[in-house]
Amino acid sequence: MRILYDGRILQNPSPSGVGYYAQFLLQGLLSSDDTTLKIFTNSFQTRPLGLESALPPHASLYTTRYPNKLLTLAWSLGRFPAVDKLFADSDVVLCPHISVLPETKLPKVVTIHDLSYEHFPQFHGPKERFWHQIAARSAKQADLLIAVSYATKEDILKIWGIESRKVKVVYPGAPDLSETVEADFADVSRRFNLRAPYLLAVGTLEPRKNLVRLIEAFANVSNEPTCRDLHLALAGARGSDSHRIEQAIHKFKLQDRVTITGYITDEIKKSLYRHAEMLVYPSLYEGFGFPLLEAMQMHLPVIASRAASIPEVTGEAAVLVDPYNSEELAQAIRDMLEDSALRERCRTLGKARVKRFSWQACSEQVREACRSLK
Repeated sequence: MRILYDGRILQNPSPSGVGYYAQFLLQGLLSSDDTTLKIFTNSFQTRPLGLESALPPHASLYTTRYPNKLLTLAWSLGRFPAVDKLFADSDVVLCPHISVLPETKLPKVVTIHDLSYEHFPQFHGPKERFWHQIAARSAKQADLLIAVSYATKEDILKIWGIESRKVKVVYPGAPDLSETVEADFADVSRRFNLRAPYLLAVGTLEPRKNLVRLIEAFANVSNEPTCRDLHLALAGARGSDSHRIEQAIHKFKLQDRVTITGYITDEIKKSLYRHAEMLVYPSLYEGFGFPLLEAMQMHLPVIASRAASIPEVTGEAAVLVDPYNSEELAQAIRDMLEDSALRERCRTLGKARVKRFSWQACSEQVREACRSLK
């Protein structure tokens, strides 16, 4: 089988969860020599993430000289620039995220990570909504959609009206930090002026991550006897909610207790997980949620929201709360800090839970999905 793999998202110099999904899925596909891969990239970007080493004989790069935004706009209107060479010698097109490709007779498989822009259009500006509409139109024309969770599949069926037979759930694997060289925590602490003990939240500072409500909950517990030395680390790239988050920090006079790191490397992230008291993940909506599994892999207790796919990912291995109730979140933080048996239970269940999510199984199921359309 010959797969054309849209690898443009791999070239983002600051990859998010979707970028890591594309990287690890590709690595899984490359591990099997019964599949020929042509990886589509863009010469205007940096070299694709995960392709630093030489490709195996059954894989090749196809690079276009056009900027990606120009390609997306042009292909949303027609087939220019010409794409005959792009689609030549392929049996199926595989897009590891929602993207725009020109019309083709080849069957097309697209992974849908979430429909957050459908649930929360108010969190996205006009430009983002425009690109989402174009990409969604392209995804709806796919022959098969891969949903990363049953919650995402349910959204696809209800919101887009896609037939169930055209949507297959394939769980991603768990992020593997085992081979990542861990940054020295003393250096990390000095760099970000962060002191232990601390709560950790991981994710871009955007409204659906619900970090303002987390700050409210932290303010609620911060002056209690067991929490007076406690800090909060918000580890993630600055986003559209940065200003509101900073306002909340000042409102509750937590400037010396809350740290915003900005975008961090895997080396720093691993160190932050290692030394945190717990991961707090109060997101309003997630299609999957890689930090949940990262924390479990690092034996970190998890508090998360009872929303969208999150209970599906965590199972019984996390304490789940109403993401709209800061009092409930504050109480969960108290309970986790004060109850050593609860912490140990979450660690034990989390260690077992993370083993359920395998990149090998993910890549094999995606490969079979592609083969079914050949």
